[in-house]
Amino acid sequence: NPLDAEVRRRLAVTHAYLANAFVDRKQPEQASEAFSRAITELGALAKADPANARIRTELAYMLNQRVRILMASGRSADARHDARQALA
Repeated sequence: NPLDAEVRRRLAVTHAYLANAFVDRKQPEQASEAFSRAITELGALAKADPANARIRTELAYMLNQRVRILMASGRSADARHDARQALA
């Protein structure tokens, strides 16, 4: 259902806003978790509709944002994994 997909996309974006608030408050672990929830939602949507460029672009953005947080937290292996996913 396209409406469900749009609601799920909006939920993912809401998680990203929350993640950015955690970044501003210097709470990287909570920010990473919020981005993870956004990535999970967008990943499922991208899998269901691989031709949807908007979803894929937003997913890459969320992954790259989490890469930045993971690198700052010293989690370089996790950051590399996310960076590869974003490039794919």
